[in-house]
Amino acid sequence: MVIYYSYSKNTEKYAKELAGILQAEAFELKETKRRSGVAGFLSGGFQTLMKKESLVEALPDISACKEIYVCMPIWVGNVPPAVRYFLNRGDFAGKTVNLLITCGSATEMEGYRQNAEKTFKDAGCVTGAVLGFVCPMKKKEAAASEDIKEQLSAMLQK
Repeated sequence: MVIYYSYSKNTEKYAKELAGILQAEAFELKETKRRSGVAGFLSGGFQTLMKKESLVEALPDISACKEIYVCMPIWVGNVPPAVRYFLNRGDFAGKTVNLLITCGSATEMEGYRQNAEKTFKDAGCVTGAVLGFVCPMKKKEAAASEDIKEQLSAMLQK
């Protein structure tokens, strides 16, 4: 199963392409309170810094899964509040949790990958692959579907 949170829809593109490659179900973590504009961006950053959660509409049933992929953007160097909500409530016993992170900065990617993996390990998860992708912040520069599929396929073969 591919579980994802996407504020700007960049991460959603990667999650859906990944689900297609893996022939797996994609499940979106949707916040009950929608974020928008500058205020939404700032409140999300503050919640992330404070390691707060954000209530989501529904949680996926991962009971039958042996392996899951969690796809998320990195906010202020860490896991966004909606993903933290899922992380704090999921039963990850006996599951491998692979991470796919997106961010706007290539120079900080390794640190972001390490932070995300540590957050999941601290919650008791056994992590597998930690894949990182740089996404342009401007929509007009967003990666095309074929480019995303090619990047994912190459990363999964490593």
